[in-house]
Amino acid sequence: MNSVASMMEQQSAPASLRRAAAAATVGNVLEIYDFIAFGIFAIPISKVFFPAVSELNAMLLTMGTFAAGFLARPIGALVLGRYADSVGRKKALSLRKV
Repeated sequence: MNSVASMMEQQSAPASLRRAAAAATVGNVLEIYDFIAFGIFAIPISKVFFPAVSELNAMLLTMGTFAAGFLARPIGALVLGRYADSVGRKKALSLRKV
């Protein structure tokens, strides 16, 4: 009986690993989607949001905005991760929603 239970656990482990890998892939795609979209539409964004400056300066300002968002994520992860470790994940998520 013990061997049947261990065989069932061995058979379900690969399926759960595939599910975890699929979930991680979907999560990563959703996470980087906004950066990909921003990169694709960088030229129109620079023209719409910075029309009063030259094209070069508009593009530099747009890429600076991109860089700020790119750098803010790991910094925010460090700060909120440390906060979540001390007070709990639920409170950290509630703080993040505000």
